[in-house]
Order: sequence, then structure tokens, then C-alpha cells
Amino acid sequence: MSAAQAANARAAAAQAKAAVAETRLEAEHASQIASCESGNSVRKGGVKLRNRLYRASTQNPESARQRQDNAKLIAYIRHLFADVPPVLRSRVAG
Repeated sequence: MSAAQAANARAAAAQAKAAVAETRLEAEHASQIASCESGNSVRKGGVKLRNRLYRASTQNPESARQRQDNAKLIAYIRHLFADVPPVLRSRVAG
């Protein structure tokens, strides 16, 4: 193998290595973006839930239907957090 061929082989190997590194970085970035979007979605749901609970707790239900709806919502939330340890439950509620 001549010196020129060896240089070309080294350059091609370096280029391939750079392409693999770039692909890995792009995959890591896509994973980070997906993780952030997932977290944002969960937080958005939590905010909606907290707002609904706040409204329900500050309103004086005028009808039996509203009281029943509030009781169903609270029962559903208790069901969702039934498996959450008490230490974490206080953090979620706060």
C-alpha cells in the first residue's frame, strides 16, 4: 500500500468515525427532546388536575349532581395514587 493509499484510508476511517459520532449525538438529542416533551405533557396534566381540584374545593356545589361529580373525581384520584408511597404522595399533592 502506498503512502497516498494509506492516507486516503486513514481519512476515510476518520470520516466514518465522525459520521457515527454525529449519528449518536443526533439520537441522544432526539431522546432528550422526547423525554422533555413527555415530562411537559405530564406536568400539563398535573396542572389541569390541580386547577380542577382547586375549583372543586372552593366552590360550594349547588346541586346533588355537582357533589356527586366531585366525589367521583376524588375517588378516581385516590385510586390513581393508591400505589404511591405516602412520602411521595405528599410531594405529588403539593
